Amino acid sequence: EYPDVEMSPLSDICSRLWDLDHNRMEYGRDFDTNLDGDELFDSVDEDKLEDIPTYKEKISKKEEDNNLAFLNRCLETEVMQEAHKYLADKGLVSQKKTKFKRKLYNLWFKPYPRTHKDGSQRLVSAFEHIFVGEIRNGEVIGLHNWISFYDEECRGNIIYKNYKGDFCCDRVLTIGFDWNGYSKKKGSSFFLGTSPEFELAIYTVCFLARDETE
Repeated sequence: EYPDVEMSPLSDICSRLWDLDHNRMEYGRDFDTNLDGDELFDSVDEDKLEDIPTYKEKISKKEEDNNLAFLNRCLETEVMQEAHKYLADKGLVSQKKTKFKRKLYNLWFKPYPRTHKDGSQRLVSAFEHIFVGEIRNGEVIGLHNWISFYDEECRGNIIYKNYKGDFCCDRVLTIGFDWNGYSKKKGSSFFLGTSPEFELAIYTVCFLARDETE
């Protein structure tokens, strides 16, 4: 079942998206963690991971063609189609798939300026912040995706330090870590085992439908 998190009017759609995440990997079967170990992930079934179509497009900050290919893969899945239907029925996005894809592209991949303490600006996208991670003012921000964390941990770029708070339903975890020499001081929360399309779908729904919950 979907983790018992208070989400008010969005709880029903979030539960439906959870149930439709057919590419989700199962804790204890497809992957394992060691919260008290030197590395977060004890094991991951990489063969199964590589079989996930959206993972094959890779979680990355690549050029537009690859980003569109990733979106196309996501839009082929039931979980993203359900997100589209929900948002379209509420009049928050177009019923047309092509227009919804363009909306997703602008929402996730269109860069915006991020101002640093020294006054300098750097272009960053929402996708980079959530799925890849970024450095701002000497600290790690973002990086809320378990696959990106696992990939970086395998490359030796991440040093897992600790977990914070409760480990919710084997599915949501908040941890502290260092990434390429920079610290994630406030901790980073992410789902465990969920597919890229589920995370894109649920974050999109929560962002676009947020006004209805206020």
